[in-house]
Amino acid sequence: MSTKQLGIWIFLATLFIYFLSYSGIQHSIDEAATMAATDSFMRGLLQVNRMEWEQQRTPPQNAFGTDGNLYSKKGPGVSLLVLPFFVAGKYWTAVGAMQLSFLLMGFVTAVTVLLFFYLAIITGYTKVVAAIGAVVLGVGTPLWPYARWLFSEPLAALGVCLTLLGLVVWRQHPSRMRGLVWSAVGMVITVSARSANAVLVVPVGLLVLGALLRQFRRQRDAAGLIRGLLAFGLPLLTAVLLMMGYNYVRFRTLFFYPLYPGETFSTPLAVGLAGLLWSPGKGLLFYAPVTWLIGLGFFVAPRQMLRLENVAALSLLGVTLLLYGRWYDWAGGLAWGPRFLVTVLPAIVLASLPALAWLSQPGRGRRLILAFVIIISILAQLPGVLVNFGYQAILDGKAGVTLSQSIWRWPYSPLLSYWDNVFSGSADPIWLHAFFWDNPRWLLAGLLLLAAVISGLLLLILVRFVRQPNRPVGAGVLPGLIGLTAVFGLGMVIAARPDPRWLETSTSQATTQAVRDWITARSQPNDLILLDLRDGFDNDNRIGEWVNFASAQPDYIGWNRKTDLEEVEQSHLRQWLGPYSRVWLSLQATPLFDPNSTTEGWLHTWAYPGQEQWFDDQRVVEFVLPGPMETAVAEGGPAPLENGFALESFAVHSGKCPQCLLIDLVWAEQAPEDLRFSLQVWDAPYEVRQQVDRRPQTAVSTVGYHDRVGLVVEATGYTLVLKLYNAATGQVYPFLSPAPTTPNQDALILLSSPGS
Repeated sequence: MSTKQLGIWIFLATLFIYFLSYSGIQHSIDEAATMAATDSFMRGLLQVNRMEWEQQRTPPQNAFGTDGNLYSKKGPGVSLLVLPFFVAGKYWTAVGAMQLSFLLMGFVTAVTVLLFFYLAIITGYTKVVAAIGAVVLGVGTPLWPYARWLFSEPLAALGVCLTLLGLVVWRQHPSRMRGLVWSAVGMVITVSARSANAVLVVPVGLLVLGALLRQFRRQRDAAGLIRGLLAFGLPLLTAVLLMMGYNYVRFRTLFFYPLYPGETFSTPLAVGLAGLLWSPGKGLLFYAPVTWLIGLGFFVAPRQMLRLENVAALSLLGVTLLLYGRWYDWAGGLAWGPRFLVTVLPAIVLASLPALAWLSQPGRGRRLILAFVIIISILAQLPGVLVNFGYQAILDGKAGVTLSQSIWRWPYSPLLSYWDNVFSGSADPIWLHAFFWDNPRWLLAGLLLLAAVISGLLLLILVRFVRQPNRPVGAGVLPGLIGLTAVFGLGMVIAARPDPRWLETSTSQATTQAVRDWITARSQPNDLILLDLRDGFDNDNRIGEWVNFASAQPDYIGWNRKTDLEEVEQSHLRQWLGPYSRVWLSLQATPLFDPNSTTEGWLHTWAYPGQEQWFDDQRVVEFVLPGPMETAVAEGGPAPLENGFALESFAVHSGKCPQCLLIDLVWAEQAPEDLRFSLQVWDAPYEVRQQVDRRPQTAVSTVGYHDRVGLVVEATGYTLVLKLYNAATGQVYPFLSPAPTTPNQDALILLSSPGS
């Protein structure tokens, strides 16, 4: 098997393992924030006002910009990279947008493993050693659990791997600048994933600068020095300028985003380093046992450990340890192992390659140690793969396990305690849940067949490689495997579509789906859905369901209902609604006139309510938004009724869209209890196309005998009329002359469009 074919085999094997352990579930608020930015990018926006509900957390994932909008504090790399997956999921209704997006990091990490294999090869290691290193990186470090999450660390690890690869290429061919370009691009990828990774540019930049200066002193080649500086510096400078622009647009800053008061470098360095290196709950030495081999490398191959790439690798590890060892949340929250060190895992495994090469040499003792390292490394990742560690950490907390215990005490370490939860509700891979096996038989049979075929082919190729290392693989085998693996991954996403872990616990999925379908069928591109989220409800999953399963249009905002809407909150909300012409307010368990419904009450003070519909315990209210004050397109009154009640006046204004009508109705007195009015849109043959029926003077926060009604007219040539009737009997009350009415006087004509 050629080196290229072996690399492709390693890529496919790791990708298949990642797809096989696919979870399909959102694990963390970090993923929700990443997808909120992706959703905004899809719509050509930078702000993430849809995440306002999350501002109640400490610290929040987003921050207010100087323009009053919310912006993500995360780097844009992952949100941009996942955009094609997310958009495809929005338009391919057989899958969820986020569930399809969760394939991304598996692919990214498999590419990282492939790059690492080539990095080891060009560094001078044999194919066997390079393959061992790649396998250890792919399934023997926390990269495996994180390949199933949508965190920034796997993308940053890809950048680090490319950086190291570029350094090796440049070390071997100093006159060729492509290695420095690759290294710089790798740093750009790493920083785009997380802004704080910019500190990693310092050790790499200093090493490159030092090497360039030594080369200049030996050769006195000024042109070569300038080419090297430009090759490494221009990509970085371009990225820095773009990031500065990105920060300036959001926060009017150049290098930093606003930090929450508690987000400080306040942890004693000794505590942070101890936790990141050898604590039972977060220690690198236990979550990535291959790290132990770095020390062995200095004894068995000291000269190799001092090569440029290994010095760079150890420098990256050292800087990362110093940075996050002081961070207030050095543990990385409810995440698997030393989350912040995942970025430099390729550097760690690279620095362990000299020891891995020594252990792979003939000798029973060495081979046993090597086998032990590989096996223990893989076993260390399985609890993080088989258990939803974010969810299990919450359950442990409710059971009385403190964060300190889970970090510092072995009995509570996830490495040991999570094995008891593999077959519980905390299980993570979809095939460990009953819903997976309820999928259609054809889908299950296809997935099992694909898994068997892919596994068999991968194993067959491996056996042939062990027996005949130089025998090439058939020309069509690997391309066929690529296709089969891609189909298998998509099949797993389809099987994850009915995953109940996405479902909001405070209502039924059918109800939420009915709400989405009803709004989607009536909405227009310039509409907005305002999700009014209540404390005590399952807001995480409510938002998750909308992001995952809602159609691409219209846009939406997740707004946390306030006890009192303060002036600044009213200003934010009015600004956020400004670009839209109509709002669909979605409420949970909130009847009309509920005094606690502050969002709805505030909208009633200035917007024009239209259609209203109940779906079990959910209610949707349409609000048509007014634009700048304009002259009324129609007005009139008074219009007395035969029963003695009277419409004092009416006015019809245009809204923000050509089809938007804003109707003001002023009544002469308090309406009788059983009186109802009906605003109807008739087409040319006097067929009712649309209507809004309501009891007069019952709008929330209405002052006096006044009603506002908003309509988005779907007809072209139409007549807008008003009827009043008795709710108990259905009797229509005629209008008295001289009001402009229909021939039988049962409807008052408010507006006739051209062509009606």
